[in-house]
Amino acid sequence: MNNFLYEDIVVNIKEEIESGKLIQGEKLPSERMMVDKYGVSRNVIREALKVLTEKGLIAIRPGKGAYVNILDNEQVFKKLELAVLSSKSTLLEILEVREIVEKAIVQKAVEKAKPKDIAKLKELYDSMQSHLISHTNFAAEDAKFHEVLASCTGNSMLKVLIKTFYTLTDKKLFLVSQLYSRKLEQAQVEHKAIIESIEERDPLRAVQAMTNHMKCIKEQLENIEEISQRQKK
Repeated sequence: MNNFLYEDIVVNIKEEIESGKLIQGEKLPSERMMVDKYGVSRNVIREALKVLTEKGLIAIRPGKGAYVNILDNEQVFKKLELAVLSSKSTLLEILEVREIVEKAIVQKAVEKAKPKDIAKLKELYDSMQSHLISHTNFAAEDAKFHEVLASCTGNSMLKVLIKTFYTLTDKKLFLVSQLYSRKLEQAQVEHKAIIESIEERDPLRAVQAMTNHMKCIKEQLENIEEISQRQKK
């Protein structure tokens, strides 16, 4: 078997899926049609489909054919995270996009958050308050806090976006615990302001509270970058 042939087909179908030419849940052409399209044997087509299945891009349904996989939120998150990392964007550039999304989220949360959502945010705030000396536990609850905020909007894609941006920015902050430890209490002040603004249905205060929160994170990232540059010298 010519390896290049099946790999070329894998790349072609992968590009069609990623570009949207083939959409989630859509059936791929039959093996016979792909044999004619690519001018190869059935064995080559089957090898390509096997690789695409292993990559999680398609699913083979016995007796029905091959279909583009329908990705769940976790799969979308992983692909988005990989795409952002592949773009070679700096942490500060990623944070800038995150700030735009977070501000939009709190505005929507002011409008749409239900009493149970606000209660959950308060519960997470209390949990973080009890973990001020445990960076790992604080980080886990902080991640949940921002995901719950996104969930308040009723838009599942926003939750995926925030999970991606949070993972790429705040994870690094918690790895440098000696720098971040002085900021946990300040983060809690900002978390409390966000909750209160949502509870009071005050969009302007909510956006300002999130702006302050993102400013604090930006300052920490800038400090980390400065330390990193000094260590390289």
